[in-house]
Amino acid sequence: MPIAGGCVPRPPCKPGEARDANDPKGACVPAGRVRALAEENGIYLGDDDDVGCERGEELILSDASGHLRCSPPPPAMRACPIGAVGDEAASACVKIKEGNIVDAALWLRSVVGPAGGRGSRAICRALGAHAVDDRGEAEIVFRFVDNDVSQLELRARPMTAEVALEPFANAARGLGGAARTSEVATRVWCGQVATTPPRPKPREAH
Repeated sequence: MPIAGGCVPRPPCKPGEARDANDPKGACVPAGRVRALAEENGIYLGDDDDVGCERGEELILSDASGHLRCSPPPPAMRACPIGAVGDEAASACVKIKEGNIVDAALWLRSVVGPAGGRGSRAICRALGAHAVDDRGEAEIVFRFVDNDVSQLELRARPMTAEVALEPFANAARGLGGAARTSEVATRVWCGQVATTPPRPKPREAH
């Protein structure tokens, strides 16, 4: 859900459900399917158990192979005025839109992280949920058709990174306006993002 060039967390899935990290819209996987996947993963559940995580963590279906993992909660998003985004490194809001002109390179550096450096916490959480690779490394390219920010085309390598980063691309599209350049690119890494295995939890009463 984009706001002012950033993202806010999606509504949580219901107890026993899991967030599908391979779905650009972040759909919730039904509890029955999650239960079957858990048993395939060697997590044995009692009749009154659901699959769950520690408080604050989110249960994620991380890939097409049916792997379930608990992802740490997303970092708090800095509230910024329209036309500005929170820059984690600067611990401040950075203005990236003047009038109708968007500085896409500055947006990428502020939201994603410095080129060649460690990605922001939000980006690394997204990449970690998708098990991109052991370094959590991604190459990201934003192309703007006719310099129109709302027509942003995302390209990323590996391909799984595209799904992970699509919510951030959607947020950028929401800025509208004209990009200073027709293309911006960067490369960031995250290292291994800490995740924990899910476990049985007593089913919550509805």
